Amino acid sequence: MHHDALQASLSEYEFSRKMAIQVEEDEHKLGQSTNNFNLSHHFIKEHQMLVQLDELLMKCESRDENEEWHQLGRWIRYEEAVEKGAQRFGKPKLSSLSFHALLQLRHCFEIGAVMLDLNLDSYENVFEGIVEEMVRTNTVHRTDRDHLLHLLKLPRRHTFQPSFQPPEGTLRTFGRYFGFRGNKECDSNVTTQMTNGQNISPKRAAHTRRRSVFPWDRAPWNTELLKRLSTDAEAASVSVGTSAKLRHLCIAFVRLHPDTYIENQVELPLPLRYLFVILGPITPNLDFHEIGRSLCALLANRSFRDACSCALDRTDIIQAINDFLDESTVIPPGDWELDKFVEHDFIRTHRVRHTLGSRRRALVTRPVELDQYLLDEEKRKKNDPLRRTGVVFGGLKREVQKRYPYYISDLTDAFNLQCVRCVIFIFLTCFFPALTFGAIIGEITNGEIGMIETLLATSLGGITFALLSTQPLIVMGVVGSMLIFEESLYEFSSVNGFPYLAMRFWVSVWAFLFAAVVVCFEGSLLIRNVTRFSDDILSALISVIFFSECIRFLWTIFSENPLMTAEQYCNSSLQDMLRLDNNSTSSTRHSNAQPNTALLAVFFTAATFLIAFALRRVRNSRYFGRQVRRALGDFGLSISVILMVVFDKVLISASTLTSTLNITIELLPSAERSWLVNIFEWPSEGTPLPMAAILPGFLLFFLLFTETLVCEMMLLNPQLKVKKGTGYHFDLLLSGLLLVANALFGLPWLCAASMRTTAHIHSLTLYRLRAPGQKPSIVGLREQRLTTVALHALIGSTLLFPSVLKSIPQSVLFGVFLYLGVMNLTSSQMLSRSILFFVPVKYHPSVSYCLRVRTWRMHAFTTIQLLCFIIVCFIKSHNSTAFAFPLAVLMAVAVRQFLLPKLFTSIELMALDGIDEEPSQDGDFYEDSRKPALLSSFNVDETF
Repeated sequence: MHHDALQASLSEYEFSRKMAIQVEEDEHKLGQSTNNFNLSHHFIKEHQMLVQLDELLMKCESRDENEEWHQLGRWIRYEEAVEKGAQRFGKPKLSSLSFHALLQLRHCFEIGAVMLDLNLDSYENVFEGIVEEMVRTNTVHRTDRDHLLHLLKLPRRHTFQPSFQPPEGTLRTFGRYFGFRGNKECDSNVTTQMTNGQNISPKRAAHTRRRSVFPWDRAPWNTELLKRLSTDAEAASVSVGTSAKLRHLCIAFVRLHPDTYIENQVELPLPLRYLFVILGPITPNLDFHEIGRSLCALLANRSFRDACSCALDRTDIIQAINDFLDESTVIPPGDWELDKFVEHDFIRTHRVRHTLGSRRRALVTRPVELDQYLLDEEKRKKNDPLRRTGVVFGGLKREVQKRYPYYISDLTDAFNLQCVRCVIFIFLTCFFPALTFGAIIGEITNGEIGMIETLLATSLGGITFALLSTQPLIVMGVVGSMLIFEESLYEFSSVNGFPYLAMRFWVSVWAFLFAAVVVCFEGSLLIRNVTRFSDDILSALISVIFFSECIRFLWTIFSENPLMTAEQYCNSSLQDMLRLDNNSTSSTRHSNAQPNTALLAVFFTAATFLIAFALRRVRNSRYFGRQVRRALGDFGLSISVILMVVFDKVLISASTLTSTLNITIELLPSAERSWLVNIFEWPSEGTPLPMAAILPGFLLFFLLFTETLVCEMMLLNPQLKVKKGTGYHFDLLLSGLLLVANALFGLPWLCAASMRTTAHIHSLTLYRLRAPGQKPSIVGLREQRLTTVALHALIGSTLLFPSVLKSIPQSVLFGVFLYLGVMNLTSSQMLSRSILFFVPVKYHPSVSYCLRVRTWRMHAFTTIQLLCFIIVCFIKSHNSTAFAFPLAVLMAVAVRQFLLPKLFTSIELMALDGIDEEPSQDGDFYEDSRKPALLSSFNVDETF
């Protein structure tokens, strides 16, 4: 049966291909059909469209003519209604239409004049041609002809027009705007010069003879709105109104071919494609305004516009209205609450079902699209960077051959203002986390590796990676998982009597060898097995370690500087005075204790965290403009640190009250040793270091593999439109080599930092403005090397200013540590599902894992994930097994891939461990840094 169905599908496909070939032959022979409809409309390119609604109203001033057209709204994708009192456009919104008005609109197309591809070359005025065609087809009574023409020629008042004339430079501003857009989106040489000096495209210049002359020198065009439209945008005008002098209803829908300019018909100088007019006497049960809104909303819908472009007669347009009604959702009347207005999951499900159905119908009925789809799929599989070549080091060779020819452009493409802004932003984003990790690593290694080594490793390793890698947009640095492994390895070395720095070297050598083997046999595709299940566990572990380090720091501060009662403080001060009088040098444990030091440490830690967290909340608030909110959210951590440092220096007079960073003025190791590590230093008895480092080396490789390839998958997102290649194999091998080099000189291990890389990508992304209400669309990414080089060079240059670094209180950096721990839990689905244990079912959010999975099965999945997390924490909490926590995370990956598919269905796993369907807010780089792990779920990419 399956074979018969396949044969039937192939036969249908071959039949569709023959029909398409026959249509193309008929089109070539006939050229143009008898009803003046060009068959090429079936294959026209989609144009962006501005739809404007005008209504005939009385003038505010008393003049000779007491009527004119007033703009009441516009549509590009969403509706922007004119606020009558404020005389400005309201917020973009989805149009809520009256079902009765839609039925009336359909009736208008049944009884009114429908003129498709109307040729107006023989008329001096467009409206004269339209009225004459209406009279000729008997859709307008001859007694109404003159007054109808008079009404259509009345002046139009647009909302943006001021009462005064614009300055003389308007023409130059408008010309510069179109010149700027032409350079970006089309060939600037392919333009035609108009008689008044305005540059337009050849398509628009071809209509110069037929269009009315624009008042370019005096019309105040809305250039801000023009920037959001494409150069080939078109317009549609909908005019509604009542007049007592009209005795009959006048309805006309006109499709102009080619598109025609009409002076001041819409608020922007765009060619007019559609024109709809409904005028008549006041008619009961006929709401002209709602009929006009309904048609505007339909014309703003791409599917309806496509149907109008391909329509042969009025029946096709009426069918398009019926299709629109079929896809619409009716809201019942009654007294209901606004929070229950729409069921979001129903809307999403309905939209996905409609999209898939439309795609299937298109692939069956239009075989050309099916051929293109199959070609795109074949091309996508061929260009998959994780596709095996079957050759030793084949993936590495492919990446080098694709990326290195772009090396010169990687240098030249960085010379622009956006890259300069990117360097400033990313430096402030990366510098303070680097300082924080440097302070923490000094604490956990008892000073064997400290602040100087961290900044030096970040600078030199980052520059080396930026210059040599095949994906130089990745930012290198110390990350949470590596920091935890450093602490675990230090404890393991201390327990077993191994020299820590020598042990690090041999561990890194083994990690590099494992990386070389994986790259040799193209094993990077194993990253597809890392899903949200294991990612949430590792993120939660990192956050717990960060929180515990902050608590341990504050506990130490309170132990050294305990709080005292007033009596204890007075007695302590009296004893200090007596000792000074007796020249005594003895002191007790807390003789120099400063209770205010502990209190200030708590204040600085909490204030740094709260200010940064509050500024991040501003990002999605209603305050300020969008760009200001984004800037405050992105720079929130840097702003909080700077404020606390200034507060400490200006308002805290006693320098002994705060403990600052311990950093030397000279560029020397933190411990008393040489820069080169003695790698042959190990105990004469027991297991040699190279053998003892095999298992830790494999665990270090697993962390390196996960962190590096997760960042690489981030750049695989098709929305970023990366063109110069990726680095799944070469960058992994280069990162392993940097591990060995850093360990040889006693520097901390580096790997790809996902949060910092995401911030770097965000600052280099090119956006294009879109219609009001729509988010800017990504048009590309500035792929180059110099921003990463400049970033790491700036981080290294801070070592030249040790006095500035020493002025930063330690408690401020632990506030940064606390903030990073909280941000690491951002969008953690495991945490969200754990909270639902205590939430009644009726209050569960409308998300996929609540709607598509039974509650008890969702809780079972969460319980398994929490058990894996507890096991990982248990292994990490013991000094003898702490270094093996990556092995526990690897076991969580195995549980997800082999055990959970036997307990849950694929649909349930897609909902519980898949991609978030539609984030409600504009996420920052802390949230987006988790996206690569989600994209690898189920081996599904976003191109589907």
